[in-house]
Amino acid sequence: MNERILPLVIRKPVKSDAAAMLAYLKMVGSESDNLTFGKEGHPFTVEQEEVFLEGLSKNNNQIMLLGLINDQIVSSGSLGGSPRERLKHTMELGISVRKEYWNQGIARKIIEALFEEARKLPYLKQISLHVRADNQAAIHLYQSLGFVQTGVFPKQMHVNDMFIDTLFMIKTL
Repeated sequence: MNERILPLVIRKPVKSDAAAMLAYLKMVGSESDNLTFGKEGHPFTVEQEEVFLEGLSKNNNQIMLLGLINDQIVSSGSLGGSPRERLKHTMELGISVRKEYWNQGIARKIIEALFEEARKLPYLKQISLHVRADNQAAIHLYQSLGFVQTGVFPKQMHVNDMFIDTLFMIKTL
């Protein structure tokens, strides 16, 4: 890993981040085929994103953190789960980093900060994720953070007219 020291600020998003967040999602979606979305980003209006971001503070089954450098969003990480009693002990991880900041330790820092937030939830016992089976850098990162592969989801992703398997990984807290 080519890790260098960056002035990374990690914080929870606020309503005023809505427009920047939507622009960020379009940017990272256009830079990588490893995400569940492409250059279209997310189909929210700024107003819808504001409502979503405001709701995060009231939602005990959703955690989101932003990574910023020079007040620009360069990374976003989230843990999302179900409010249902039988499912709330597990949350799914999502992470993205702007391509120009890959291999600099940002994803690790965001995920570790998400773990810190997750440990505040006494009912949370497990974090899961899906990762492209051919994304060796991400798989290595997740394994180094304690995730283990528990399954394969054949052809889960469809990118550029190709079907791609994903690995299902979990980390027990």
